[in-house]
Amino acid sequence: MIEGTPLPQDTSHLKLIFGASCGCLDRSEDYRQAAKQVQRFIRDAAHKMQMLEMQTNSNFISGMSEAQSFHELIETADRTTHIITRHTGLDLCLCADWEGDVRHPDRFRSKGYPPEMLLALANRIGANEPAGYNFPTAELTPSLRGPHEPALLFVMPIHQMRQVLGYCVISYEKDVQFQLTTLLPNWLDAVANGLRTLQKKRYTDYLHEKVEEASLHDVMTGLLSRKGLLRQLESDMQTGQQGLLLVTIGRLLAVAPDRDADAFTFVQAEILIANALQLMSGPTRYPARLDGTHFALAFAMRENERLDAVTEQLVTQLDLFLRKMQESPAYAYFPEVVYDSCIVADASKGFLAERVAVLDEKAAQSAGRRTADAGQLERLHRELHLAPQLDWTLTGMAKALCISVSYLQKRYKQAFGIGFMEDLIEARIEKAKHLLTATDLRIGEIAEQCGYRNASHFMRQFRDKTGMTPSAFREKR
Repeated sequence: MIEGTPLPQDTSHLKLIFGASCGCLDRSEDYRQAAKQVQRFIRDAAHKMQMLEMQTNSNFISGMSEAQSFHELIETADRTTHIITRHTGLDLCLCADWEGDVRHPDRFRSKGYPPEMLLALANRIGANEPAGYNFPTAELTPSLRGPHEPALLFVMPIHQMRQVLGYCVISYEKDVQFQLTTLLPNWLDAVANGLRTLQKKRYTDYLHEKVEEASLHDVMTGLLSRKGLLRQLESDMQTGQQGLLLVTIGRLLAVAPDRDADAFTFVQAEILIANALQLMSGPTRYPARLDGTHFALAFAMRENERLDAVTEQLVTQLDLFLRKMQESPAYAYFPEVVYDSCIVADASKGFLAERVAVLDEKAAQSAGRRTADAGQLERLHRELHLAPQLDWTLTGMAKALCISVSYLQKRYKQAFGIGFMEDLIEARIEKAKHLLTATDLRIGEIAEQCGYRNASHFMRQFRDKTGMTPSAFREKR
C-alpha cells in the first residue's frame, strides 16, 4: 500500500508477524505475549461494551413499565428505538380503544383491530414525524399515504396475554438490512407491559377516586361526611365568608321519663334530622352528618348579615321541618335539638372538633331539663307565626315542651300578652289577608292553606276579626 501497488484479491496468505525490523528476534516471545494481552484487552472491552449496552437497554425497557403517563411511555419508547438497528423508520400504531373501559377492566379487545388506529410514535432517522392522531386502519401506516421510495415493511403485533393493543411497523431501505434479534420482541413486550401498567394504574386511580368519593358522604343518610364537609368548606372559603350551624340531639321529647329510648328510636331521630337538613340544602347550603348524633349545615354569609339572625332563621326552619315530618307515623319520637353556630375560621379537623366540643357542652347543660325556658317558647311563637297552617294545639305544644297545658297557657300569656288560641287565630287571619291580596286563590283554597278544615268556619272568624267577609276584603284591595 505504501508503494501504491494494488493488493491481491486473496489476502488469506497475509499474516501478522511479530518481530524486530533490525532482525533481533530474541524478544519475539515478548511481542507474542504483548499481542495476546492486546487481544484479551480488546475481547474484554468488547464484552464490557456488550454488557453495558444490554444493561442500558434493560434500563430503558424497564423504564417503559415504570412510566406514570402515556406521554412518558412514548418518550421512553422513542429513546430506546436505537436498539433496533439499521432501520429507517418505526411507527408505533395503537388501537384507538387500547385504554378499554376503566369501570370494567376485564372487558378488552381480544381479536382484530378497530376501524381507526392511533399513531403514537413516528420515529425517523434524523427527526421524527408528527404523531398523536388517528388514521384509518386500512392504511396500515400514514407513511404510505404520499409518494415514497420502495421499502421493506416489517409488521409485528403488540399484545399482552389475550389483549390486542396495536402493532409496530418498522421500515428498511433494503431487505439485507433487516436483522431480527431478541431485542426487538423484548422492546415490543416492554411497550405492551407499559400500556398494561397504565391500564392498571388508571383502574387503581378510578377505584381510589370512588373510595374517596364514598368517604365524602355518610353511608346511612347520604349527607356530607366530616371529611366531605371540611373539603367543601375549604373550597367555599375562597369565595366568601362561611357560617356553620352544628346540631345534636339533646333528648327525645316523647320518651317517658321512667324509661329510656332504645337504639332504634335514636336512629329514627337521626334520620329525621338528616331529612330535615336535606330539605334545607341549596346552592349555598351543605348539610353534613359528622357522626352518629352530630350534624352540621354550612351556609354562605352575605355581606352585612348577622350570624345570630341567620342562626335563628335556620333553627326555626329546621324545627318546622321536624314537626311537619313528625306528623308521619314513621317517626314516633320527636328529637329536641341543641345547636351552636359560628363563622368558619379555617377548614381544619381541629377547628371542627373544637366546635363539636362546644356543642356537646351545651347539650350536657340542657340534659335532664324538663321546663320550657324563654328561648324555647319564643322559638315556638316564631314557628306559629311562620306556619300557622300547621295543626297547632295546646296539648301538642305542652307535650313538646314537657310541661302541663295550664302552665303553658300561663307562660304564653306572660311572654306575649295574648292567649295561645287567640294568637293562633290572628296568625292565620294575617296569612289569609296576604293570600287574599297577593293571589287569586279561591276562598276555600285560602281557608285550607291557613289551617282551616271548614271554609265556613274560616269566613266566620275572618269577619269577626276584620269586620268584613274575605270577598269584601279582596275587593277592597
